[in-house]
Parts: sequence; structure tokens; C-alpha cells
Amino acid sequence: MRMIAVALVTIIVTACGDDPAPPHYGYEIHQNPGVPEYGLIARGSSLAIVLASDIDMSLTGNDKLTISQELAHAGFSVASLDLPSHHAGEEPPGLDGWRRRIDAGETGIFTSFCDDVSAVLDDLHATRVTVVGISRGGYVAAVCAARDERIQSIALLAPVTDLMRLREFSGAMLDPAIYGLAQYVPILATRPVLVRIGVNDQRVGTNAAVAFAHSIGAKVELVKADGHIVKDRGDTARWVLAHR
Repeated sequence: MRMIAVALVTIIVTACGDDPAPPHYGYEIHQNPGVPEYGLIARGSSLAIVLASDIDMSLTGNDKLTISQELAHAGFSVASLDLPSHHAGEEPPGLDGWRRRIDAGETGIFTSFCDDVSAVLDDLHATRVTVVGISRGGYVAAVCAARDERIQSIALLAPVTDLMRLREFSGAMLDPAIYGLAQYVPILATRPVLVRIGVNDQRVGTNAAVAFAHSIGAKVELVKADGHIVKDRGDTARWVLAHR
């Protein structure tokens, strides 16, 4: 059983009206030679990559129906990888791991991960893909989308758009030429992008996310939310279906 890393944001999908809840879709772990480990819900010919924390949290969540499950119910195949420093047993885990690795001079922490994402797309023979990034996964999703032209549409949910907004990076010295998303604006501005975030998200900064969204011409959806939580009643899945 894989360990589950705690995500920074909860994406909650609720059933509308009296409709029964969709079925729960399991996933398989793929460990093919020369390819990074990834999880896959195999449902259809359209592929979505969901990046949130580790594979298990990204594909199944905990006691809530996640966006991955909603996409699977809509007929997508959904894949995910462990984000950097989110593989079971890594110390320190999560964002603290990001901070330590960056402080140690690992400038390729995210670009190397995006190379892994591209290798998974190769393994799946993907030619056109949607990426959904949740919170910290939103930052990584933006980087990966800019580095692989097969990622044709991007949905960012309560996304980190500036690492310096995170308390884990308090006092850090980050080179914007390496870690800033502004460098990817010309590329991302050519793709359909959705940014959904709470009206007062103090964790990642609503204003920062909206400013980034405007810089790339993204569709912005500000939602009523309690902190770093975005309630989703199928809105993201519908957007992804329209832009696959």
C-alpha cells in the first residue's frame, strides 16, 4: 500500500440533486523499463495528467471524489506521477523537500520532473493531453505544459504561481529566471488555460494567481471558498471536456 501525502488543497466534487454518486475508479501502477513510475486509470482514448501530491492522492483522494475520479467518470484515462519530494520515504517530504533541494542548488528539480512527465506521455503514445494541476501541482503543471507541446490545455486549481508566497519558502533567495513562471508566459498564452481559485486564498495568494492568469489570457473563475479549498461540482471536468 502506497503512503498518502497530505495535499495542501481539497478539491471537493459533490453530486448534484438526487443523482447517485459516480462509481469509484481504481488505478494501476506502471513500472516499465526506462520510464518513471506512474499511476493510470485506464478509461478512454483522451488522456489527462493530474498533478497534486503523490500518485494515490492525485488519483483517488481520501474520503472525497477528486477531479481525477470525475474525469474518469467522463471517460478520460487519467495518469499521475509523484511530485518531486512526494515519493514514499523521501525526507523531508513535500514542500519542505522542495525548499531543501533548492537551497542545496538543485536548479533542475522541476524541469527534470517534467522530463519524467514527457517520458510517461511517450510510454502512453499520447499526442494531445490535458494537464490538471492542484495547488503545488499547479505550479509544476504550468512548467511541464510549457516544456511539452503535447499538453494542449491546462486547468489550474488553487494553483501556486509564486513559490515565494509559500511559508515554506520564507527567506529563500529564488532566481526568477529559474523558478519564476513569467518565463513561460509566451508559450502558455497560446494554450487554453483555466484558473479556478477561492476569492481569498491566503495560502497561495489569490491576487498572484489572478495576475498570472491575466498574463497568459487564461479564463479565471473566482469561487466562494473557505481558505485553500475549491469546491468543484463538475465545472473543471466540463471545461476539460470542452478543451480536450
